[in-house]
Amino acid sequence: MIAAACGSGCVPLRQYAAASAAEIVRIIFRPVAALDETKARGKTMSAITKEDKRMRIAIPLAGGKLSMHFGHCERFALVDVDPAEKKLLRREDVDAPPHEPGLLPRWLAERHANVIIAGGMGQRAQKLFSESGIQVVVGAPADAPERVITDYLAGTLQAGDNLCDH
Repeated sequence: MIAAACGSGCVPLRQYAAASAAEIVRIIFRPVAALDETKARGKTMSAITKEDKRMRIAIPLAGGKLSMHFGHCERFALVDVDPAEKKLLRREDVDAPPHEPGLLPRWLAERHANVIIAGGMGQRAQKLFSESGIQVVVGAPADAPERVITDYLAGTLQAGDNLCDH
């Protein structure tokens, strides 16, 4: 599939979007795309594509707003969105698990999150999230989750510095 599309000068995921292997390819390349995105500090952050049919965004919360330090948040807002329509579908707030290094990527992956938007996150944590198939956006402002996600979906989320880059 990939070789045939590239050989004919086409983008494989567009030409073979309905193929069963296309979703697997998207899952495999999502962490690579996330790494590219985290390097683009200070620019508009959005990796939404029309091929994505389901997205669950995790937002670490402190006092009801995005927590600047994801690993020490009180709760997580898990928000299901329709990226094609740029709509928020459902929000579920869950208590964060006890703090344990390396636990959150697996814990959020088990809850089907595929994007996390945070104020700050260390490089090791970003790598663990990427390995779990979760795209990371850092430098987001401490704002209401709906506002952060709406801006992200619209491609207008202005991400600043990674406040926890260790």
